[in-house]
Amino acid sequence: MQAQANKHRWMSTAGCVAFGTVVSTANVWADETLATASSPGKILDVALQVADDGRLTYQVGRHGKAVIAPSRLGFLLANGDPLDAGFTIARQQVTIHDDTREQPGGERRFVRDHYTQLRVDVRQKDAAGRRLSIVFRVYDDGVAFRYEFVRQARMKALHLSEELTQFVVAEPAVAWWQPAGEVPALEYPVRKTALGEVGMANTPLTVRTDHGTHIAFHDAAQADYPSLWLRRVEGQKLRAHLAPPASGPAVVRKGAFNTPWRAIQIADDAPGLYLSDLVLNLGEASQPAARGMEFQPCGEPQGADGHRFDPTPARRLANAVVVYAPAPMPADPHPHAFSKAMPTDWAETRMPHGAIGAYATVARKDRASQDWYVGAITDGFARVLPLPLGFLDAGKTYLAEIHRDGEPADTGGDARFGLVTERRKVSAADQLTLKLAPGGGQAIRFTPA
Repeated sequence: MQAQANKHRWMSTAGCVAFGTVVSTANVWADETLATASSPGKILDVALQVADDGRLTYQVGRHGKAVIAPSRLGFLLANGDPLDAGFTIARQQVTIHDDTREQPGGERRFVRDHYTQLRVDVRQKDAAGRRLSIVFRVYDDGVAFRYEFVRQARMKALHLSEELTQFVVAEPAVAWWQPAGEVPALEYPVRKTALGEVGMANTPLTVRTDHGTHIAFHDAAQADYPSLWLRRVEGQKLRAHLAPPASGPAVVRKGAFNTPWRAIQIADDAPGLYLSDLVLNLGEASQPAARGMEFQPCGEPQGADGHRFDPTPARRLANAVVVYAPAPMPADPHPHAFSKAMPTDWAETRMPHGAIGAYATVARKDRASQDWYVGAITDGFARVLPLPLGFLDAGKTYLAEIHRDGEPADTGGDARFGLVTERRKVSAADQLTLKLAPGGGQAIRFTPA
């Protein structure tokens, strides 16, 4: 096993140091920034602010531009005054964490966990000094935060009726989402609407801003706490909504406890979101599947008129590569040789290109051999995609076994179900051209020659 590299740098004082800036612990009643933290690569930054009435907000920037506009934090209690205002800062601490661990299985063998952590302890001035901590982890590919409740005499039992956490998307955006609050909701197709048209949504909820930034909202490390739904309250402001219990407050706890992480993955494009390990790194990752293998992540195959049709055989093979499944669903009693040979644990995973609801290409390297597998799928539109083979080892020759759509594999007729298999020798310097029929795909196995 690769040796783990652990690096920690502590920056904390009783006076609260935020990246070289001293912040007073005296009562703060001006609208001001209390604390800031930047990701290790200086890509993302988080600021915690307090309004003139002591309400806490946070905001997230990327390359100096707002991604999440000032968004509220706090709770409403069923057995006490709200935890939503009158806060002053008591202490803050910034740490840098960096380690790499070997996974027992999954989409890649080694996973790096590298983040800046900002912990801010606050106290309510007019509520018998009740205390609350907010912990942010700032990665280069996203931000996560959670609330931590310490054991305290003034709040022995905690009955949370509502979580006031907000996510205000700064730029106009479109959203992909599933409705929440209905029994079969997780079986519903994913909807694509303007963010301003979202109702009550399950997580994950994914958006793309007008400038192309991709953002996914989720929770992680969920244990003994309701699932996170998101309710749009106005404009592009989303508010946390805790899945309701059968009766009583949403959360009843005694003593110290931590909420799940509220995770915000941020990337330039869809492949960046797909390859993010942020939720995995937050520990005890809570990422329920929105349906299973039957869910087509690039949209259900349909033509320009909205008519749905069956995926091609090549796409069915490619699906097994694109959609990670540690335990493949044995749907076919006579599986194709490609499917039988394909492993489920991978050394590396790449995503050369992809767009939400349109197309995706995923390349994976077998953990137990030098073989690579590639799957490419598309929606109801034919596509031609370049595939540079730079992920292969330089200086080696590979035998590429290509399973592609027949010609013309349009939306009807016998040709629709044609499957062509070809073999050719390639190297890392080559580039393949992937021709995908409407609702089609391509599956390739690369084996060292």
